[in-house]
Amino acid sequence: MEECMPIEIRPRDGLSVGRLMQRRPETIGVFLRRGMYCVGCSVNLMHTLDEVCVIYRLDPDVLRNDLRAAIREIGRSPKTPQACGGPSPL
Repeated sequence: MEECMPIEIRPRDGLSVGRLMQRRPETIGVFLRRGMYCVGCSVNLMHTLDEVCVIYRLDPDVLRNDLRAAIREIGRSPKTPQACGGPSPL
């Protein structure tokens, strides 16, 4: 089985929130808990983390820390293709 590849969540990396949720589904709960409509949004593949932070008036560093925590938490559970971000559904 292939090892999980880490996904860096860096400032201005250009990764869309849609791609992030596809690759790391464990981050979806972070968006939902914050009342963000990114999950299921038709433009989530076009918005970066920095852009959604402006839209929702969030501190980008706080959101990134929450996302990193969600990714670390799943790393503590048994590794499965789903937990590792698995194959993209697309």
